[in-house]
Amino acid sequence: YFMKNTGLLPLSILLFLFTKTLHAENTPSRYHADSLMALVKQTKLPIERAKLYAQMIEAFVFIDRDSSQLFFDKATTEIRHLKAKKLSEKELQEAEILEGRTLFMIGTVKYSGALFDSALMYYKKAVVYQEKWKDKANWANTLNYMGRLYERQGQHATFYNLTQKALQLQQEVKDTSGISISLIALADFYRRKGIADSSEYYYAAALELLRKTNNPERLSFCLHSQGAFFEEQGRYEEAIALFFEAVKIQEANKLYIGAMKNQVRIASLHIKMDAFDK
Repeated sequence: YFMKNTGLLPLSILLFLFTKTLHAENTPSRYHADSLMALVKQTKLPIERAKLYAQMIEAFVFIDRDSSQLFFDKATTEIRHLKAKKLSEKELQEAEILEGRTLFMIGTVKYSGALFDSALMYYKKAVVYQEKWKDKANWANTLNYMGRLYERQGQHATFYNLTQKALQLQQEVKDTSGISISLIALADFYRRKGIADSSEYYYAAALELLRKTNNPERLSFCLHSQGAFFEEQGRYEEAIALFFEAVKIQEANKLYIGAMKNQVRIASLHIKMDAFDK
């Protein structure tokens, strides 16, 4: 998020969200978006209003795409009005970095709705601003998502090149979270290609990094992914050890759905090993 603020939701927006939002009335994202709207009314600066709208795109990205689209339209209107004025280079940079961020987020809204061509279009637009202003962390994140879309199209070389470029940018700005995403993506890529040594190398690199960070969800995901890789290799004991480690982390952090999935994987491996009592 760009900022942390509180406030109340004006009635007109409240009525819109009640009619358009699916089961979002009591979610943390809903409360977060509610808390931002009064600030929009109080804020006179277009750049600050655009930032608030950008936060609301993100708040609703996975629960109501219509609301995210509304906030995107409002954010881009504010940015367009701002850019119509005579701006200093610093002001233009701030506006276009924000524009790149909002384009990325609406691209992700489209991605979540399986509108892949539309998502790719927005990602390409976002990259223009991110590359122009060397907004490396966000640029890399966009490249990661673009890479996945190209891989869906069977363009594996493009996926690989974009992911490697993302990894380079993330390393330059020491974006630990981003680096782990790229490493896992490359590990999965080599796993699908059947290149076991390279896949294991990248999984191990991601795990080493994630064990030094406080990101239990991503760490448990990486453990699950490498465990599945070991299972495919017939290395059942190693797979079980990783699945158990993931379960321990997930239960400690109340990530119960993931914990259940890993326990099912463990049970299936015991069946393969004729350890039915387990």
